[in-house]
Amino acid sequence: RIYALTVIGLVLSLTLHGQTDTAPGRLKRFVSNVATFNHLFPQEKVFVHTDNTGYFIGETIWFEAYVLRADKAAPTDISSVLYVELVDPFGEVAQTHKIKIENGRGGGQISLDRLRADGFYELRAYTRYMTNWDAEGVFSRVIPIFAQPESEGDYDNLHITQAFVHSRSEATLQADS
Repeated sequence: RIYALTVIGLVLSLTLHGQTDTAPGRLKRFVSNVATFNHLFPQEKVFVHTDNTGYFIGETIWFEAYVLRADKAAPTDISSVLYVELVDPFGEVAQTHKIKIENGRGGGQISLDRLRADGFYELRAYTRYMTNWDAEGVFSRVIPIFAQPESEGDYDNLHITQAFVHSRSEATLQADS
């Protein structure tokens, strides 16, 4: 084991010794290229804070959103509208809201009284400018939305039914036949 580590160390030191003349120049060019790219094509990052981690059908999600420029870590000066979507468990957009961004901030609410079913929903937020990049930059968070309690105020029984899952599966099977 010691012999293998010695050989690897020797090879690395010889390799690095041969590159000392060009490594600083290549590193400077790389850093310069990254800085130029970030200056010409700045990216935005969205962060959304909600008032709770889970909800019941009939409640309201209150949220505050922050949109920052990734290159400056400062409030965005690129976009003025934030799109916030609530996506059902099967990937269909249940609701879309346009939120005005001022000084990198915006807030709003999503009413859950018109949802067809409970389940695990995705809260997604992005700006139109962010659609120029891949989907990894889009804010995404999964939120459980539980069935309404049987009696008002009885929040001990957190329940997600499977009715929507079964009806969706049956509809898909019928469409495929």
